[in-house]
Amino acid sequence: GKLLAMKVVQECITQNYTEIDFLRGDESYKLEWQPNKRTYVRIRIFNNNIQGHISRFWLQKLKPRIKRNPD
Repeated sequence: GKLLAMKVVQECITQNYTEIDFLRGDESYKLEWQPNKRTYVRIRIFNNNIQGHISRFWLQKLKPRIKRNPD
């Protein structure tokens, strides 16, 4: 993983990138390289029909409960 990250950084430097986003995570190297944090936002859009309402209910109400209570 570190070798791949190093190669990505090297390639970005050769291409004159000014910033590399390593996405979410609390790995220590991310804080060493860039101590500023970004806000993560998730947007979900559902159709205004029965399938959309069922999907929204599943993702917002049922799925989180199933993850917390695996019994």
